Formats: sequence, C-alpha cells, structure tokens
Amino acid sequence: MEELETKRLILRKFEYKDIEDLYEYAKDEEVNKYVRFDTYKSIEDAQDRIDDLLAKYAQEEKYCWAIEEKESQKLIGSIDLFDVADGEKEVGYLLNRNYWNKGYATEAAKEVIKYGFEKLNLNKILGHCVTLNIGSSRVMEKIGMKCQGITEKEKEVEYTVCSHSRKHGCCKASCRAVRHFADNRKAAIHTRPFHC
Repeated sequence: MEELETKRLILRKFEYKDIEDLYEYAKDEEVNKYVRFDTYKSIEDAQDRIDDLLAKYAQEEKYCWAIEEKESQKLIGSIDLFDVADGEKEVGYLLNRNYWNKGYATEAAKEVIKYGFEKLNLNKILGHCVTLNIGSSRVMEKIGMKCQGITEKEKEVEYTVCSHSRKHGCCKASCRAVRHFADNRKAAIHTRPFHC
C-alpha cells in the first residue's frame, strides 16, 4: 500500500503513535452514528485495531490509510478500499467530528479513487451510506460517483464509479430524490462499517 498525498493531507499506514488520535474519534458516538461497529470503550480498543492493521499491512492484505492533516500532523480519520468482487472495491471513510465540513473526506476519497483505478486497475468502486447520512452522500457525489438508488434490503444509498466513466458526474435528480427520502425517514438504519 503506497503513501498518498494531497494538498492538505497525507494518507499513510497506521502507526502506534496514532493510538490516542484513533481513540479520540472512534469513541465518539456521533462519529459512529451511521456505521456498524462498536464505539470504542477504552484506549485498548484502539491498540487492538492498530495491532490488527499492522499485521495485515505486513501480509499486504489491507488498503486502509490513516488520514493525517499535514499542518497539525494529527490523525483525523481513516479511509479504505475493501474487497467486494474481482476488479471491484468499496470505499469507506470515517473522520473525527472536529474536521467535518472542511472538505477533508472529499479530498482523501478523490485520491483513493484515483489510486484504485490507476494503481490497482479496478473496474468499479462502490460506495454505500445510510439514507440519513447526507454528508457521506455529498462526498460520494463530489468525487464523481453516480447515485444508483436505494437498496431495499438495508435502505442504503448505493453509488458507483467505473473506470470508463470517471469523468461523468453524479445523477443529480436521483441524489435529490434520495435526500428527499432521507429527510422523511424517522430513524437511522445502521449499515456496513465505514472504518478500516
């Protein structure tokens, strides 16, 4: 897994120095509101996660980047590509709440999508989010993913971007319909994990 760099971010492997920063956002119930993994209860949870990631990096089994803000050199989140099918992966991301609405998730996701197509030769990259998670939907739109609709099983919004259609924008009408649907829902439905 290569280290990636954007204007404001370094996307790199997790290290033991990240334990406290990882715990800071992984213990936040608001950050974890739309994901399906347990909110961290102790610093040991962060230690265990990094132990697991380091073992997988050593076996070259994992595409999970720590998102580091260049200016502060602080770990502010994570982004990964996980296996879906041959030639396809799904992008997932999680960000410390203090760094929301600053364009960091979009900036990181654009770079990871580029890496997936150019370095991993993927045919398709998927993205899913709960219908109420408008912020995540907007990130997927901004990185050029096309809204495919809402899956019946888990009431998720499904997005895709293909190697041959990366330059096409999102289906705006479909995304507006998804946001309207989300605005009328009364309870969040938790979905697959969006952490590494």
